[in-house]
Amino acid sequence: MAALHCQCLAFLEQKLQAMLRVFLFFLLLPAASFALTDVPRPFSQALTAMAAEKWDLALRFAAKEGPVARDVIEWHLHRAGKGTAPAALSFLKRRPDWPGLPYLRKNAEASFADASPEQVLAFFQQTAAQTAQGALIHARALEAMNRPETARLVVQEAWLGLSMSQAVQAQFLARYQADLSGLHISRLRWLLWHNHNSQARNMLALVPKPEAALARARLALMQQQPGVDGLIAQVPKSLQSDPLLAHARFVWRARKGRADAALALILEQSSSAKTLGDPPAWAERRRHLARDLLRKGAYATAYKIAAQHHLSAGSKKAELDWLAGYTALKFLEKPDAAEKHFKDFLTSVETPISLARGHYWLALAQSQMGRNQAMAVSIKSAASYPTTFYGLLSAGLAGRALNGPDFARSSLPDWRGASFQGSSVFQASIVLFAAQQDLLAERFLTHMAETLPDPQILYLADFLEELEKPRVLVMLGKRAASQGRYFPRPTFAMHPLSELVVAGSSGELALAIARQETEFRTGVVSPVGALGMMQVMPLTGREMARKLGLRYRSARARDDWPYNVRLGSAYLAELNKKYDGNIVLVAAAYNAGPGRVDAWIRASGDPRNPGQDIVHWIEMIPFQETRNYVMRVTESLPVYRARLGKTPLPKAFLAELSGHGF
Repeated sequence: MAALHCQCLAFLEQKLQAMLRVFLFFLLLPAASFALTDVPRPFSQALTAMAAEKWDLALRFAAKEGPVARDVIEWHLHRAGKGTAPAALSFLKRRPDWPGLPYLRKNAEASFADASPEQVLAFFQQTAAQTAQGALIHARALEAMNRPETARLVVQEAWLGLSMSQAVQAQFLARYQADLSGLHISRLRWLLWHNHNSQARNMLALVPKPEAALARARLALMQQQPGVDGLIAQVPKSLQSDPLLAHARFVWRARKGRADAALALILEQSSSAKTLGDPPAWAERRRHLARDLLRKGAYATAYKIAAQHHLSAGSKKAELDWLAGYTALKFLEKPDAAEKHFKDFLTSVETPISLARGHYWLALAQSQMGRNQAMAVSIKSAASYPTTFYGLLSAGLAGRALNGPDFARSSLPDWRGASFQGSSVFQASIVLFAAQQDLLAERFLTHMAETLPDPQILYLADFLEELEKPRVLVMLGKRAASQGRYFPRPTFAMHPLSELVVAGSSGELALAIARQETEFRTGVVSPVGALGMMQVMPLTGREMARKLGLRYRSARARDDWPYNVRLGSAYLAELNKKYDGNIVLVAAAYNAGPGRVDAWIRASGDPRNPGQDIVHWIEMIPFQETRNYVMRVTESLPVYRARLGKTPLPKAFLAELSGHGF
């Protein structure tokens, strides 16, 4: 216990020294001119005042640390909808590159109710209103400036795509009834597809009786109300096959456990985007249904469900394209169809993880067709992302040897030479770090990174490494990956927790788990009660503490990361023993529980057995979260081994997935 306490104190001392080095560099900022004394910093006092909604006081305190600190408070002010129109305009002109401006604009719209027409038009010059009240304000300003046609368009667009209270709806109708009368059915349908049920009820008196009957039947079905058969019978024959009603009946049947009837209905409606009405509304249940059919062996039907999605873009389209390709390749022996689906998948994704996944499966389809040259190109493309699950598998197929430099640069450029130092977004993050507002500082920095050139990302990574902010580093890497940019070093940030793992686990595994669970964040409590950096469940933590000879305290498990790591790594050691060190099973059990993993082994076979297709086993894990979890943890291990000075891949990645020990 004493050793653990000393290690924690040493880490905190190192962190304070690193922070001090960084903040000394920023003596040029007013925020850095305040001595490190027991007197609260003005910005900390500003945050306290802000929490009490004493905005004027908060602004005065923050101004003592400079204009950037003051504007952080004003940023909060407008996002809370408490600012004035002139102040909002001034702020947006002064800080056009700050994060969260769409939300700020949305909440600031109401403050323009008493603004001049010129101010209103200036505010809405670049973006349309996001609230119905804002649309009314904009339209009235346009009318005051003698632009009635533009005002009418603003009102109509709002009517067709914005939610509103009954009172605001009445304002629209009182002033613009003539301009809206032909759009009531379209608005009602938009509300129904987006499940704005109470607002849809407010529209029933405005539409013809057949449309109202359709809406009542859909609302009853979606809300599981009694008497649905009678309401469906009241829908005119001309609307009985309407997609709105069909979708509601499909959802109702699925919820009632009438799987065969639900399946028949979605197959019937999936002939076109028109018969679906709103393809995205069907997509999530479509994905679940297709995977359930795969597990039941209904491969041809699963393929139809996955393939006939009629989506035009988005992550759900990508996942269904991949699932259709996977089904065609693995179960139907149709590599030509699979190739088409995998190519469609690749047009919808841009992250390294997804690109490697798409190229890997495209290569397997091409291999089955005997197109070896095309396969080699696809495998090479997948292997170009060597820190991803499918990139590692592809590197093995390509015979590519991997070493430490493939995963992390040995050095980073000194951040003091970065071009972004003059950015107010960067300076705001300094103010926030100094006030221990790390999550908000992270938001500012990851937003800034979206527009930084690639070389500057490495400078920013160096800054965060010196400040010892592993979570922000991980989020920086993930944000870059979402843009199709590839920076392994921040994505797989280091943390001193690797020095505290108990025997039977490993530093690289603890790092991989903590990174996936919380991105190294402390003080976290999950919706199911898991605690701290490694998300240890209370019962598990209590048992591990007993075995380690420690007193269990839930507050410590939540907030004291060295203590949490001891508990979490002890549990990993137990799972390692139970599953003979098979990393796939260990990771799956840590996420979903060993009981579920044992059930999956009984249902799908033991991935440790020779001849078992381990990649297929992973892809058939019933829980999407656990499938993703296993891939993210296993792909992290070679990277963290390299960063710990070990051999990244003691054996081929595929062999590691199937084998014993880590």
